[in-house]
Amino acid sequence: MIRMKKELLVVIIAILILTEPGFGLVDPSAVYCEKLGYEWMIEETPDGEFGICKLPDGSTCDSWDFLEGKCGKEYSYCKKKGYELKTISDPEKCSSIFSEECAVCVLENGEEIEVTKLMELEFRAGRCGDGVCAALEENYENCPKDCPSGSFDMYCDKVKDGICDPDCVEQEMPEEDPDCVVVTTTITEITTTIKITTTTETPIKRCGDHICEPKRGENYFTCPEDCPSGGEDNYCDALEDGKCDPDCKSGEDPDCGFGYLPGYWPYIIVLFVIIIVIIIYKKMREE
Repeated sequence: MIRMKKELLVVIIAILILTEPGFGLVDPSAVYCEKLGYEWMIEETPDGEFGICKLPDGSTCDSWDFLEGKCGKEYSYCKKKGYELKTISDPEKCSSIFSEECAVCVLENGEEIEVTKLMELEFRAGRCGDGVCAALEENYENCPKDCPSGSFDMYCDKVKDGICDPDCVEQEMPEEDPDCVVVTTTITEITTTIKITTTTETPIKRCGDHICEPKRGENYFTCPEDCPSGGEDNYCDALEDGKCDPDCKSGEDPDCGFGYLPGYWPYIIVLFVIIIVIIIYKKMREE
């Protein structure tokens, strides 16, 4: 029921603004909140948009509940001035804020005065310079005196003043205000590709320098100028040139014949010779 009354009040104010030339009304709860030095903002809910007043301790109140003394009482004008705060239901006393309920300050003499009336607040819009940033009517562009840069006035001022304009954030364009820090998170997929390169070393041939270099690919077949037949060049030339090619296997080089015993055979022959000599020596001693 209370919410419906507030919605009806907003409709009435809107009708007055649209039907009366040169006459406009601002939200009394917004004026009250901002006049006390607090931040007024709009909150979107499933039931629509509603004014919110952010208090010094970081908490928030429905701005109309705050104006009517139903929340944030310790931050009300009455409490700041040392007066008792009461919430009453009196259409006549509360007419200054166009509501049936309102907050009153109880003065020392017992007199009860509606809080905005005691503060002498003005709810007619279009009075630039009155110290009140009139919601929906004034903003930094048309009245910087009442709406300094960085204030919540439905206008993204884009001014470098050390204050991130909440309107720029609300309108989802914080990058327009140089004071707003825009954090951009970019997730980049990193793909690591491992390339296995097989390099085949191409021998650098220096054929003709009279130096046989088998490690560089020279042998009798590739460079007979440097590697003559019968030389050790990792190539069996198999030529009958009177030289037993050490690179040939048994029977490959006609020059090796049966008498060529590569590898460990020379050691075996020497061993046999030593054994024969020892046997002959023993027989001679026995005789």
